[in-house]
Amino acid sequence: MLDNEIRYAQAASPNEVMTYAGVYTIPEEDLNITVKLDDSSAVAICLGEEITPDKLKKYFKTGVTVYKGSSQVAAASQVATGDIIHVESEGSVKTYQIAWKGDVNGDGNIDVTDMEAIQKDILGIKKTDGVYFKAARLANSGDDELSVLDMEQIQKYLLGFIKGFADID
Repeated sequence: MLDNEIRYAQAASPNEVMTYAGVYTIPEEDLNITVKLDDSSAVAICLGEEITPDKLKKYFKTGVTVYKGSSQVAAASQVATGDIIHVESEGSVKTYQIAWKGDVNGDGNIDVTDMEAIQKDILGIKKTDGVYFKAARLANSGDDELSVLDMEQIQKYLLGFIKGFADID
């Protein structure tokens, strides 16, 4: 686990806010998301709801702009794995690439096509890497490869057995 990573949990104190390398939480408003930051990626963990630029602004309590390629994502639109997020803090802007847990193919949805992307990685047909790999790591299988256990987590989510994904990396 990286020094700057966080696990999905309730905030230790109300309105806890730290800069780039830390935790942002808003306990008084139930956004059902947690974001962990490292040098280049922002891994979003969401319990059964979509992540929008508006939610990220509330979450970070600062200026946030999300881009899909060179186009800005509308405030109420779904954020997807692979999107770029600019977070303003202390007079500067830090850029991250989004990895939304479960959205393995980067279409902004969690569905059977994400299971298919993991299956293709397992079979060696198409390698999943970067933020897409981070989005696909859903089960604590003990190694740095995707497995059928990661696919199973998406299946459980789609069937309603779980509401979201824990952060295991």
